[in-house]
Amino acid sequence: MTDPGTTMITKKRTSNGKALIKTIKQLRLMFHEDYPDGGWLPSLREMAERFGVSSMTYHKAISRMVAESFVQSYPKKGYYVVPEHLRCRKIGLLFEDGMTSPFIGECRNVASILEVLNTNNFSAQVLQVATFDQLYDLALAHGVEGLIWFDPPYQAKQTIDAIDQDDEFPLAVIQLRHFEDDEILGTAAVTYDSKRIIQARAGLLKHLGHRQVAYTGRDYEQACAAGVVDALKRQGIKLTADHCIAAPHDEPERLEQMLDANEVTAIMSEGGGRLIDHLFKTLSSIPTSQRPQVLVSDFPHLPILLKRYPKVKHVPQPGRLRPDIGHVAATMLLDNILSGKEIKRVKISESYNIPE
Repeated sequence: MTDPGTTMITKKRTSNGKALIKTIKQLRLMFHEDYPDGGWLPSLREMAERFGVSSMTYHKAISRMVAESFVQSYPKKGYYVVPEHLRCRKIGLLFEDGMTSPFIGECRNVASILEVLNTNNFSAQVLQVATFDQLYDLALAHGVEGLIWFDPPYQAKQTIDAIDQDDEFPLAVIQLRHFEDDEILGTAAVTYDSKRIIQARAGLLKHLGHRQVAYTGRDYEQACAAGVVDALKRQGIKLTADHCIAAPHDEPERLEQMLDANEVTAIMSEGGGRLIDHLFKTLSSIPTSQRPQVLVSDFPHLPILLKRYPKVKHVPQPGRLRPDIGHVAATMLLDNILSGKEIKRVKISESYNIPE
């Protein structure tokens, strides 16, 4: 029996259903290109002939446009296209498994997406689904023109593949942490280039004079697989198995022993709020002379933790340059909707303004 949470979109849309979706998309594009200031549409029959669909299909499409406030209907007069600055075009936002709150860990990305959408006269519609097979119909019901999906689980693979095969509904994925690079090659995704980011951070630590560091968030084997050990080694920085702690909040004594030994001058840290909060709390309790600097991965609540633990010595990041992942995804999706540009896979890295 198939797990309802992993059901793919199996229901094939009829030719009439596909014609309706295509007509709606063509209407939106026509309004954007030909009716920026609004205006009256030709008769229903003329428009149906123009799009090559039946009068019934066109009537359903224009009724959808009325429901979405793109068009106003006037009895005995016809349909009037609303000026573009008054239209409410929508992009759907989906988070992880479809039921996750968008305001846990993604605040900054959501803010940057909303900024891009607002600039282009779009709004966001948060979608929540109990099963993935509801997604397409729910998106259409809300009148969204495209979808941004944050870090989908592996169980969503078939649903993503099905949406990708539908040329009428653009999808951009943010992060693919649960997938291998070659598993969904056709999917447009904006992801972090973790290896290049690690290399940039290793270069920063070398520039700051660190030669022996600790690493939290992964054990030594995982750090090797992620390229952390190799990146540090290339910069002449030593990282040993004894100085790798996957979960310092679960191994507080080991963390304290490592700090008491005063063997490292910096700590690279990956992980979520609980891990970093515990690390900062522990660092604040030791003498200043033994307190290493900390280089934390991109973490939305870092400024709050630095205020809570002012004694923590955070690694300065001169001229840090890292494109905003939400901004890139939203811009790419709107470029596709508004001008037909291809949505592609993008990897984001970071760099620092380090003097030679």
